[in-house]
Amino acid sequence: MEYIKISASGNSFVLINNLDRQIEANPELAKGLCSKEDVDGLLLIEPTKTADFRMRIFNSDGSEAEMCGNGARCVAWFAHSTGITGSKLELETIAGRIRAEVSADKVKVSVGEPKDLRLYIPIEPMLHFVRVGLPHTVIFCDDVDSIDLKKIGATIRYHPFFSQEGTNVNLVQVVSSNRIKVRTYERGVEGETLCCGTGSASSSYISHLVKDLQFPIAVEPKSKEEVNVYWEEGLLYIEGSVKGKYEVTI
Repeated sequence: MEYIKISASGNSFVLINNLDRQIEANPELAKGLCSKEDVDGLLLIEPTKTADFRMRIFNSDGSEAEMCGNGARCVAWFAHSTGITGSKLELETIAGRIRAEVSADKVKVSVGEPKDLRLYIPIEPMLHFVRVGLPHTVIFCDDVDSIDLKKIGATIRYHPFFSQEGTNVNLVQVVSSNRIKVRTYERGVEGETLCCGTGSASSSYISHLVKDLQFPIAVEPKSKEEVNVYWEEGLLYIEGSVKGKYEVTI
């Protein structure tokens, strides 16, 4: 089995080119590879008739996610850099098709239309919720670095309000009229990641609605590797750097 390690703005993955379908993905494979390489998830590129290829994403706990914004940036960069596709491509996910464009070491992808918006949810602390491919809760605070994210994230992620599905949890600090700092507790990882693409998009969208920030919005994640979020024709897009390691492990 061959794979590479790859990251988008600090969000790290193992990526397998499975266009020949030689690998049967399963939770144990995902947990084993993520633990071995100390990454957030497993990405697979597989064939499909409805897009350039299909992306599957498994979290480090073995659960399969509907989609992943940073994962989409990684597979788009890999597909372009290895000649599988051109610089503009589409990939299929459980949550729908994603458009991507690769430019040097940066990749811009659509993460979808915001859905299920719920503002000012009466839970302590005050919460806001939106689904951008995945469920995300946003909590505004004065200093994201002063809060115990692991504690509050685990509590809200399993709160009965979000039923059995649960939610990702984002702490957001407004820095300026078009800049925020974000820390994200990711469902499936069950802890903080260095960056979450859909979390960056969700936090930016809620910041636009609640705090009147204007797009494009610059997001500073835990990794400090900036992500830019755009609002174009009713869709949210994220753009940022991708770093791939071509050392192949067998």
